[in-house]
Amino acid sequence: MKSTGKVVLGALVMLFLVIMLWGMGYITFKAPSTPQPSTPSTQLGYYPLKFSVKRPSGANVPDNVVVELYRGGDGGIWQLIGSYTTSSGVVNTGSDNVQEGEELMVHVVGDTYSSVVITDSWTKIKAGYKQPDLTYVVGPTVTVLEAPASASSLDIKMFDSNWNTIGTTDATATQLSLSGGAADWVQKPGVLKLILNDDYSGFGGVVNQPATSKGHLAKQWVSVVTVEFNRTDISFASSGWAQVSGTSSSIKKYAIIVDRLEAKSQTPVSKELQFMFKATGLSANTPFKITVNWYDYQLWSDAQNNIFNTSAVAPDPAATYTKSATFYFKVVA
Repeated sequence: MKSTGKVVLGALVMLFLVIMLWGMGYITFKAPSTPQPSTPSTQLGYYPLKFSVKRPSGANVPDNVVVELYRGGDGGIWQLIGSYTTSSGVVNTGSDNVQEGEELMVHVVGDTYSSVVITDSWTKIKAGYKQPDLTYVVGPTVTVLEAPASASSLDIKMFDSNWNTIGTTDATATQLSLSGGAADWVQKPGVLKLILNDDYSGFGGVVNQPATSKGHLAKQWVSVVTVEFNRTDISFASSGWAQVSGTSSSIKKYAIIVDRLEAKSQTPVSKELQFMFKATGLSANTPFKITVNWYDYQLWSDAQNNIFNTSAVAPDPAATYTKSATFYFKVVA
């Protein structure tokens, strides 16, 4: 009996060990991997927005600069959130809330503020995320486009291929020798030079205006230079220019879009345009002149039809800054 009991006891022990080992193996085999903590979904909140508005020099804009704020809407039309004015270089939307991380459109309304001429501009920004110690969100700094104090800071000059200055009166007309090849500016191109003489300001460039719920239409405002020959028997050969329609039958006029000319801490700054024409078909002792105009904030489609808005009620104060220069020539033998 004792022997049989020992056998049974041993068998039970062995069975227990087998079950334990099998169980451990099963658990080990089936044990799931350590779960990764899930990222909790964050509900983005709505808060007032504050952001700085700076001049190109880094200084604050004057107080009371008008700034409009928009958010995206249906059909590509930006919806007005509100209109504000700067105080100590800061815009505060007050009771108007924006969502954290929301894409917004900032419209700095062009005007002259405390003798500072600010150009109309549109800038996309993204609202920041609320910090624990703040009751508002912060947006990125917006730098305005600033124009010179007056059009007197702009200048236009013309040079021949040897950098001789072209005359600006009948009495100082530049002589172009037919025999010497000077009347052929295709073979020897001249230079039209646009000049800005005002620190931390700019003139021209492209401004893309979006459609808004306030009534703005989607438009692209550009800076344009035109050249007008007072004769039709001179061949203009500079590339990139479009002939302007709607002019008289006794002249030829051309236009081109030019980039923004911007000065930092050092002036003057300038932009050079290659200038090519042929006056070789003119007889000796024939005078002619070329009138150049430099415009800001124009519609290219209008410019090609000889329509230029330079009134004080234009959507940008720099549109009144038309700079003009006339250059005189005389073809000689």
